[in-house]
Amino acid sequence: MNKNITISVVVAVLVLVLGYMAFKNNGSGVPQTDQNASSTVPANTNLNTTDNQSSSTANTPTPARAVSAPSVQTNTEAVISNSTALVSGKVTPNGAQTSYWFDYGPTTSIFNHTSKQDVGAGYTPIAAPLNITGLKTNTQYYFRLNAQNSEGITRGEVRSFTTNDTPAVPGKAPSVQTTSSTNVERSSANLNGKINSNGSQTTWWFEYGERTSLGNVTTFGYIAGNQVSTSVTGAISGLNPLTKYYYRINAQNQFGTVNGTLSSFTTSGPANSNSPIIKTNNPTNISTSSVTMNGRLDPNGGDTTYWFEYSDDSLLGGIIGTVTPNQFMKGDEAAIGIKADVTDLRRNTKYYYRMVSRNEYGTVVGSVVSFKTK
Repeated sequence: MNKNITISVVVAVLVLVLGYMAFKNNGSGVPQTDQNASSTVPANTNLNTTDNQSSSTANTPTPARAVSAPSVQTNTEAVISNSTALVSGKVTPNGAQTSYWFDYGPTTSIFNHTSKQDVGAGYTPIAAPLNITGLKTNTQYYFRLNAQNSEGITRGEVRSFTTNDTPAVPGKAPSVQTTSSTNVERSSANLNGKINSNGSQTTWWFEYGERTSLGNVTTFGYIAGNQVSTSVTGAISGLNPLTKYYYRINAQNQFGTVNGTLSSFTTSGPANSNSPIIKTNNPTNISTSSVTMNGRLDPNGGDTTYWFEYSDDSLLGGIIGTVTPNQFMKGDEAAIGIKADVTDLRRNTKYYYRMVSRNEYGTVVGSVVSFKTK
């Protein structure tokens, strides 16, 4: 009997000792894995190293602007006649495609509705004028501005006006046409359009963005009421390279807001801001057997080698006829026009050429330009 008790005590002591050693080695009672085996660190583990903290900070994206229902403000002033009223206000689209309209009527509970006007999706307050017609003479009316986007409808303050005996001024909203963009570079472009003011001073602006919903606006411009088919340009910058952008022209006068058709362009490269920035320019000094090939180069901070490739075959990407000698430009030099004189060409022959440059950050190939020898 005493022997059994002794054995039990020994077994209990061994269990306690082994359990304590396992707990001490693992800190949790869970068996440890082989230290030489591969392991996966959970995604939310804080490694608490300087490199990890720096990387996390550097890769944190810029917070996107919140999209919300539009903001509206109904102006108290109105331009009145015997049958019309020019009312106005301001609308801020707040990031989603937005339209506005006015409610109006002889009481605050019975409203008619004007047609809707589209003011885009930006975050800039935009004037919202509209000419209400078909009113009764010497009658009080109430009105308010409303705006709607995908996030909801916002109604402005209720205002009032009283018509009088003054004859109405005739007129109509402007006409617009979105035309092709120009000077498209890596991070900038010029947006173009045409406007007919149709007899009233007109405000114009461009909307643009990486999606057809647009979202950005240029500064506002103005043209006089007597201007017909006037060309206007909005310069934009801060664009992403190698990115397609959509844009349109908008215009408004006291008779309404109009929107041009959507157009698009794609910015140039390179995607890496440290790669060379080049442009193949038109040739000069074309003769029966020679030409001067031209381009523009910005080494963009890296020592750069550049040259021209040319051939009588338009498929320069697959068949390179001839390459001019390499030239060199230091990375700290400013952008300049460059050229190469080429001889021994065939008479009355069409040639194709492009500029190419390379530095430690990448190789950039320019657009193809053609010419024909005399």
